[in-house]
Amino acid sequence: MTDVHAGGSSMKIAVGQFAAGSDKRANLGRISALSEEAARGGARLVVFPEGAMHAFGELTDDLAPAAEPLDGRFVSELSRLASRLGTTVVAGMFEAIPGDKRIYNTAVVVDPRLGLVASHRKRYLYDAFSEKESDRMLAGTEDLPLVEVEGFSVAVAICYEVRFPSFIQQAADAGADVLALPAAWVAGPLKEEHWIVTVRSRAIENTMYVAGAGMTGPGY
Repeated sequence: MTDVHAGGSSMKIAVGQFAAGSDKRANLGRISALSEEAARGGARLVVFPEGAMHAFGELTDDLAPAAEPLDGRFVSELSRLASRLGTTVVAGMFEAIPGDKRIYNTAVVVDPRLGLVASHRKRYLYDAFSEKESDRMLAGTEDLPLVEVEGFSVAVAICYEVRFPSFIQQAADAGADVLALPAAWVAGPLKEEHWIVTVRSRAIENTMYVAGAGMTGPGY
């Protein structure tokens, strides 16, 4: 948890890192508990990992059965949580695509008063080495959304997108003070260093805060 400052305003931001499983109810329970802890500490924005709704599983696992529409139970529960705590929540989910076996890898922003105020469908999918996200996911097409939280302009990106400086810079040029970055950063040789360097680089070169929330547990 940390304080951010811009234009005479300040806000406390928390990241809620945990290992999501295949039980969506249990994942919501963990999100709720971590959000409550953050709210007690004064956080007005809490960022959770990519895939916080449901685990990614194995590379061959079908994610469509776990996916939900944006007006489904997961977002509805987040809306109730945000309203109860007075805290904006950012979290990753699998968004259902009618008539398609693939899903959108989506991050949602839930406001304590307005409910769902923004969503971002991961635009840069990780098709590298032994992994091909495009087998299970459909890429988004929109630029990063910006929402206002406590007087700060907050952009939302997802995991691998942090490796694309010009994509992140577009949000900074549009006025973003903070980048919320849900991630499920896969482990590998020097991958911890990749995470630290890319997150810090995007913050330094754009003069903005980056709140990166990583999935925990084996493989991350």
